Amino acid sequence: QIFRALIAALLLLFCLSSWASMGIVQRAMGATQQVYLTVAYCPTEETGAGAVVTVDPVSGQWKIVNKFQWPSDIFGCPVEYDPAVTTDRTTGRQYLDFTDDFGLAVVVDLHKGAVHSTVHPKDDFFTGFINMAFVQKLVVQDALIGLTPHVEESGLCDDGCFQFGRLNTEVKAGTYTGLKDIPFKAILDDAHFFDAKSSTYWVQGSYDLRPPGEACSQVASDQCLIAVNAETGDMLSAQKMNNFTVYKYAQQVDAFGNIFGWIEGFDDVCQ
Repeated sequence: QIFRALIAALLLLFCLSSWASMGIVQRAMGATQQVYLTVAYCPTEETGAGAVVTVDPVSGQWKIVNKFQWPSDIFGCPVEYDPAVTTDRTTGRQYLDFTDDFGLAVVVDLHKGAVHSTVHPKDDFFTGFINMAFVQKLVVQDALIGLTPHVEESGLCDDGCFQFGRLNTEVKAGTYTGLKDIPFKAILDDAHFFDAKSSTYWVQGSYDLRPPGEACSQVASDQCLIAVNAETGDMLSAQKMNNFTVYKYAQQVDAFGNIFGWIEGFDDVCQ
């Protein structure tokens, strides 16, 4: 509760109209972990700015690393946007995909508190990821992988579904490669688990578009856990969950093969 109150106070420090994305970065071997907040705020109704703030999760002490200006591609107040976010914990760079700007990706250096680079996708049909992870040297170059809204002329996706693909994040690159369609009408945004060892991308989805005999559940609105091969985009499996929704996954599997998460559900327990 104290940490939540601190975040709220930081947002009020900049402006009442603001949002913050979070990333935890280990700066050096044995060093204390810091929570980094990338804050978007609006000095006026038509202008926007950003800042990176660090918070010590133990003491609650915080400081402003730096303030910065968003790229000119982001028009007006950035609080009106809802970007997908992922963080590379090794380099301390955070990737924000602005789907409202046709998938424009802004890379923020959390250590410096400044915009590192921008990535303009070179694909007219790519509208940005709603769920993504950063992978170093995937195939050849650094890339964002994830799910983006998609439609086909015919087949299961003729009324819309999602596509698994990768976006080259090298400066001035922006090449998008669509891999395979994921035949679900809804995908949970900004919540996934990427297992780098097996190159498997796990995410929840609902409204399975496959025939009844192949669908993961007979109830369309049920959340199913989807496993995707991150290198080929093939959907490996889709299994019905026990009527709960995972909004945040831990960074890695524990020694017993379990992964922790923030989960909504369990109505029979949480009465």
